[in-house]
Amino acid sequence: TLICRADSSHTEELGAAMKQTDLYARTGEFRAELAADTAKTCEKCGRPLPPGSTSCPYCADKLKMIRRLFTVAAPYKRHMALSVILFFVITAVDMLIPQINRIIVDDFIKAPDPGSVVLWQFAAVVSSIAVVKLVSNVLFVFRNRALVYTGSRVIVSLRETVFAKIQEMSLARISKRTAGELMNRVNNDTVQMQQFLTNTMPDIIEQGLIPLVVAACALFWSSIRRIWDKSWHTYSKADAVLHDIFSGIRVVKAYGTEEREAVRYRSASAQYRDISLKGELLWSRVWPWLRFLMGIGEFFLLFYVGNRILGGTMTLGEMSQFSAYVSMIYGPLRWIAALPRRIVQFMTSTAKVFEIIDEKIDVPDRTDALETKIRGTVDFEDVSFGYD
Repeated sequence: TLICRADSSHTEELGAAMKQTDLYARTGEFRAELAADTAKTCEKCGRPLPPGSTSCPYCADKLKMIRRLFTVAAPYKRHMALSVILFFVITAVDMLIPQINRIIVDDFIKAPDPGSVVLWQFAAVVSSIAVVKLVSNVLFVFRNRALVYTGSRVIVSLRETVFAKIQEMSLARISKRTAGELMNRVNNDTVQMQQFLTNTMPDIIEQGLIPLVVAACALFWSSIRRIWDKSWHTYSKADAVLHDIFSGIRVVKAYGTEEREAVRYRSASAQYRDISLKGELLWSRVWPWLRFLMGIGEFFLLFYVGNRILGGTMTLGEMSQFSAYVSMIYGPLRWIAALPRRIVQFMTSTAKVFEIIDEKIDVPDRTDALETKIRGTVDFEDVSFGYD
């Protein structure tokens, strides 16, 4: 007679209840913490928690995570400050070039009397552009050196922190995550954090675009974040499948299961391809309109400059200088159009990394633990192995 029927959706809860019951039957002790890992939904938003995790990446305090990330880079704040200072110096140097171009156009190329132009003066003015660009490039090299120095040390620090935390976790806690997820956190997510901290964030601060960044991210945050989060999980799944195949390649070869493993990997890769394609299609629809809206002011400026030239109140050299300065302004505005996707990728990776770092250690080491060397041998007698 069939008494009841159930699926496997509550396997972990039933397993924890069995452990509690067995422990109570043997020792009379009831331990509620045995069921702590079975909570599958976030108490705040109700979303399912990632397997093996006790923190919700959706409800994580984004500003708090950014502040914590800056504490990681705090030992290298001088180098980051130097890169910001060098940016303003480079910008000031580059602003000399439009002024020199105006002199070349108005005083030499469009001179009222071309015969009065002195060749060595013209050569000196042209040479000054080369000198300015040389100085700008040298400063740019020093700025990049400061960023590379900071980035290389930040990523090593992040990877060591994440790897050390994984080492502290128990086997049961680690087993709830795939190898691909753990590798993705140590390798790829730390790179996303390092690139944002040492490349994107200094650019945002230098160009004063923080209000525009916040506004752009607010428009597309929810849709892009969902797609990128799914992309992260499908990439981790494909990576885990590949890791399993390579780590057990001898077994795969011995039993001739190459085709089956190939099908399994193609399926995981296809999932990653589909979600990545969905994200790229969404971005391809958003990106052109963002670029257009960011550059729409150029049409008004073109009308203004053309009207001034036709009216005789602006020379061609002044127009060249003015247009160069406008390009220096609109360059960052076009650059900001690509920021929402970068920031979503960064926030997703940051949430995944701090999810590991904030994980509670379920089997902590004792403070008074002694390190001992165990010597001896283990003998196996009357043991055999085989297949039916």
